[in-house]
Amino acid sequence: MTSMKEGPTFPGLGSITREGENAAAEANHSSGPQSPVVLVGRLVSLRFVLGALRRRRKIWLSLAALGLVVGLGYHVAVPRSYSAQATLYLAQAPGSDPAVGMANDLALLQTTTVGQRAVTLLGEPSLSPLKLLGKAPGTMESDNVLMLNVAGPTKAEAVRRANALATALLEFQSDRIQQQTASSDNALQDEITSLQQQINQLSATINDPGSSLQSSQLATLVGKQSGDTSEIATLQQTIQQNQLASTAITSGSRVVTAGTLVPASTAKLFGLDGIAGLIGGLVVGVAFVAVQAVLSDRLRRRDEVASLLGAPVELSLMPIRHLKFRRHRRVKRSGLERQGEVDVFAGYLRRRGVRQGGRKTLLVVSVDDLTVPAAALAVLAMRLADEGESVLVADLTKDGLLARITEDLRVEGESSSNRSGGNIQLFTPPQDDMNEIVEPPWVATPDVVSTVLVLTAMDLSRGAWHLTWAKQVLVTVTAGRSSAQRVSSTAVLLRAAGIAIRAGVLIGADAEDQSFGLLQPESPLVGLPATNGAFPA
Repeated sequence: MTSMKEGPTFPGLGSITREGENAAAEANHSSGPQSPVVLVGRLVSLRFVLGALRRRRKIWLSLAALGLVVGLGYHVAVPRSYSAQATLYLAQAPGSDPAVGMANDLALLQTTTVGQRAVTLLGEPSLSPLKLLGKAPGTMESDNVLMLNVAGPTKAEAVRRANALATALLEFQSDRIQQQTASSDNALQDEITSLQQQINQLSATINDPGSSLQSSQLATLVGKQSGDTSEIATLQQTIQQNQLASTAITSGSRVVTAGTLVPASTAKLFGLDGIAGLIGGLVVGVAFVAVQAVLSDRLRRRDEVASLLGAPVELSLMPIRHLKFRRHRRVKRSGLERQGEVDVFAGYLRRRGVRQGGRKTLLVVSVDDLTVPAAALAVLAMRLADEGESVLVADLTKDGLLARITEDLRVEGESSSNRSGGNIQLFTPPQDDMNEIVEPPWVATPDVVSTVLVLTAMDLSRGAWHLTWAKQVLVTVTAGRSSAQRVSSTAVLLRAAGIAIRAGVLIGADAEDQSFGLLQPESPLVGLPATNGAFPA
């Protein structure tokens, strides 16, 4: 049979020679006992993240496009709002700080009382004051100028709301000033009344003819009377000044500019919304892909697969895309892209047959996707049949994909003039009879065919006990499909059944992967050996 002899640097690689079965098992480093390994982590760098973004660019580009569409169509589902502005001149009380007074007016504008007044003027009970005022209903332009900003569902409604809010604020300010003036005047008037009573009492005492007061005492009473009279005059003057100030503030505060629509381009609005949606979708997509790449335990590198299998990854193929929704239907060669990769895989498999019982046997175990190894084995079977060999194709998978592809290729090749008398036999065991797999017919009758090509999927719940008739196996792993635990478990189960892992094949390898899958058992590349069933810290 064909086996790999140890080279000068890496065991298990070198020139192809013809040796016996026992020598082949010894020459292959994978046939010896291997310690299970566990990945200790991968280097996360900018290049690693950029590679993940490049591989999964369809995801973040799709999310960016979705964000663009959502941004452009946002105002189709949610009606756009229009903005209107109104300018007010607010007079301040004489002698007060204008900046403080304007700050108070701006604070009053944001109260629900003013908003409720505006809603009442609009006659829209369903409109809440908070919705009318918004987040910033006004901006202070100067110590006396206030700019109102109001939004509305239509242009006319926005202008109407701006005017209503301006009127409500002026009315509220007028009522507040009048209430303050009235309260102050009432207090001053009470003081005047009290002083007037004191003056009347003093006048009665001074003008009493029967009084026995000394002249000095009368002078004192007259002085008190004169002071109370002077204080009353001062208080009356204060009341007049308050009334004048109230009138000045009320009449001085006015609308400078009535509600005016703020000009806004519809195209610009939709453009800004589309750009915002595009950026948002792009950020979400990039973050999703980057975080998933960092947290994912899916294998993509050759050295990782080699470490977990305990066998070299001798072949890695570029991504081969196929129609996933046709997986359970017939998958023909035309349904696969990069047909050259399948041909290369078939040529590699041809050199990896193990001579067993007078015939060549090739067992391929797929960890995940069956399509590519099934297509490669079918192509190899057709090539061997065209060269005159008798080939048995055994499909031990539940889907029967290899059998269907082989049958399609055989039907297509019946009209070919290049055939040399070879034939292809198909074997698909019944699902309810496992004995057919444990003791396959080609083991009992070794002279029936010259080459046996077998494909099976790894079922971790069943193990590999039904494959004990095989001595060596090739394991295929698809990049990004299987976890480290699944690949490691596959390797452990195969070795537990006494089957040597000859090599691994990585399907869909990343073009940026610069690692190599040539593994030395004594020094795993990315793993640590388990000791006494426990992994070192």
